[in-house]
Amino acid sequence: MTSEHDTSRQFARQNYEEFLAEAGRRLEVLSSIEQALLKATFAVNGGGIIAFLTFLGNSQKVMEPRAAFWALLWLGIGLAFALFAAFFAYISNRAYHSASVSDAWQAQAEMHDLEEDHSSTEDMKIGDRFEMAFSLAIGLSTLLFLVGIFVALDAIT
Repeated sequence: MTSEHDTSRQFARQNYEEFLAEAGRRLEVLSSIEQALLKATFAVNGGGIIAFLTFLGNSQKVMEPRAAFWALLWLGIGLAFALFAAFFAYISNRAYHSASVSDAWQAQAEMHDLEEDHSSTEDMKIGDRFEMAFSLAIGLSTLLFLVGIFVALDAIT
C-alpha cells in the first residue's frame, strides 16, 4: 500500500511540475502571437489613417469629402477594434494562466493527499470566450481596414 501511495504522490508531483511549466509556456506563446497580431492591426489601421490624411493634405486633386469622411471613419473604427482585441487578449491570457495555475494547485493538493478542489474549468471557459472575442475583433479590424482603404480609393479617384 505504501509503495502504491508513494507512486501516486510522485505522479501528482510530476503533474504539478508539468502544469506549472505549461502555464509559463502557454503564457509566452499566446502573448507573442497576440502581440504580433495586435502590432499588425494597429500598424495597418493607424498607418492607413496617417497615410490618407497626409495624402489629403498634400494633394492637389479634388476629393469627394463624403467618401474621405467614411474612409477615415472605417479606418478609425478598425483601430478601435484593434484596441478591443488588445483588451480581449489580456483577459484571455489571464484566464488561461489562472487555469494552468489552478491545475498546478490541484496537482499539488493531490501530491499531499489533500481533498481540495482547484477546478480550472471556469477559467478555461472565460479564456475560450475572450480568445474568440479577440479573434473576432482582429478579423473585424482587418476587414474595416480593407473597407476604409477601398472607400479612400473612391475618394481620390
